[in-house]
Parts: sequence; C-alpha cells; structure tokens
Amino acid sequence: MMSLGNVKVKVQINQKGNSNRSFEFSYTNSKGQFVQKPFTSIPEEQISIALLQKVKTTMQTLTVKVLFEEEGDRILKMREEGQPWDRDTLPEASSEASEAPKNVNPKNFHNPYNFVPAPPRKTDDPELGDRKPVGHGCYHSDRWTGRISVKLKTITPLLIPDASEMTENNDHKTYPVRLGADGKPYLPPTSIKGMLRSDYEAVTNSRLSIFEKHDARLAYRMPANTGLQMVPARIENGQVCLYPGTSAISRDGKPQGAMYAAWLPRYERNGVGTAKFAVKYPDHSLPEHGQKVEAWIEEFAKKGKHQNTIFKYWKVKKLFLMDRI
Repeated sequence: MMSLGNVKVKVQINQKGNSNRSFEFSYTNSKGQFVQKPFTSIPEEQISIALLQKVKTTMQTLTVKVLFEEEGDRILKMREEGQPWDRDTLPEASSEASEAPKNVNPKNFHNPYNFVPAPPRKTDDPELGDRKPVGHGCYHSDRWTGRISVKLKTITPLLIPDASEMTENNDHKTYPVRLGADGKPYLPPTSIKGMLRSDYEAVTNSRLSIFEKHDARLAYRMPANTGLQMVPARIENGQVCLYPGTSAISRDGKPQGAMYAAWLPRYERNGVGTAKFAVKYPDHSLPEHGQKVEAWIEEFAKKGKHQNTIFKYWKVKKLFLMDRI
C-alpha cells in the first residue's frame, strides 16, 4: 500500500556562498500515528534517482510531497508524488553475515505466531473487504460455487510416500509409493487443494482460513509501546473509575509523568514460575488478588542505548497487608 509524506529541505547559504542543507521527513503511518524520522536514515537505493538529485542540488528551501511503500519501520521505493520509480533493480542483500550469531537459551520457548500481526484493513469493498465469513456448511443462493479441474505435469521428482505401508529394517524405514484403486500412483487431492487455496486467498485479498466455531474476526497484536496508554480501571457502582496514579492523562493516552500502574515484581522474565526477586510479605507469603495492602514504591527510569529516558515507572519494593499493620 502506498503512503504519502513530506520531505522538507532547508538551505542556508553562508557569507562565503557555501550552502548547508538539512532534511526533515514526516508522514502519518498506517496506524494513524504522525511520524518524523531523519531523511538520511533511508537507504539511498530506496529513494528514486530524480528525488535524490532534486533534494541534494536545490538552492532554496522547499517541501516535496513523496510517495513510498511502508513495511513495518522500513521506507521503500520513495519518489516524488506524480513521478515514477526510476530504479529498475535494487541491490541484493549481502550473503555475508553482518554480525556474529547470538547465543540463544534453548530453555526459553518463543512462539513465532505471537509476533505475526494481522492488522485491520479496508472494509469498504463489497466483495474483497474484511467481514464475517459466510461459511461452507451449505450452498448459498447469493454466492458462487463450482468445480476446478486440474491437470498436473511433474517437472521435478515427486515423492508420494504411503506411511501406512511403511516397513522397517535395522532402524531404517522404507516408504512405498502411495497407489490408488487402479494401481497407479495416487496424489491426495488435499495437496492440490492447499496450493489452489493459497493462490485464491492471495488473488481475492483473503487473510485467514475459516475455523469451525471460531469464525469471528481475529484480534491482532498491538505494538508494545501501547502499554504506556493502558490506564488501570475498576467498575464501582456501575461506573468506570480510572486510576492514573500520580500522572495526568495526555490527549494521546500516554501519562504525563510515570506510568499509571506500579510494577510488582512477581514472575520470571519468560513468564513461567515465580521469580526469586518476587516481592513478598514479611512472612514470605505471596500477595493475592483482592487483598488490601500498603506499599513502598520508588520511581525508576527506563533508559535507551544513549542513556536517554524512554519512560518512567513506579516499582513496588515492599508490601504490607492492611489487617496486619
């Protein structure tokens, strides 16, 4: 999907006639957030030749409207609005590793599917937009149905093993070719069906398959930084009561100060088991939901690579049950 942004070039000419240029790049991303980033952070091979020449040779301050493709945090194929992409090929990625492989703890399991978002898309198309699946339980009069005939020609060797007829000799397993009722090699129709379905879903802008009893639209993973906008709340006398702690709530939902809720150390970093550093009562018992407590909290700051403060938060250091004080 194409996105629209602005590249602003500021030109300053000193007394000697030398020019100094600075660049600003801004746009609104697919999530509706306003983003500013250095224009120089975009690889030159992802900027059209004409646009690159224009911003580097201009002798006056100007703003250029640009089109580009957005892929996560990457900006691809940027060119001036109304102008074509003038780079035919992009350089291939280097086959050499850019950094040494990192050691991974084999005891920590991370499900990769948790990190594949399915973001919302346009729903205004009457046929190809997102909506509740119709279902395959019956033929619908307002829907199309039919058959697809397939003729397959193998170009490379094709293996069709029959697991039910497997034989084993000295720990070596042998699988014969799967045969049909006519004695000829039998290719399961579901194998072809899967390939056709993948192509069909790509052509028709489909996203996910239909799961029985789970045909509602699926949720998608929110960015981690949205946690700063989560305000603790309780339902009291039929009213929603917010508890923003010591911070006021900004218009974008982020706290004007430390995070709204204090952090209570409890679990291991991988989310499995109680950590040794978990905060406990003086009698070494763990706090439970619904208990009324008094807490000793201290303010901390989350630092970035350059020791800049990313956000502030309160951390619980000690807990005391109210009925034991």
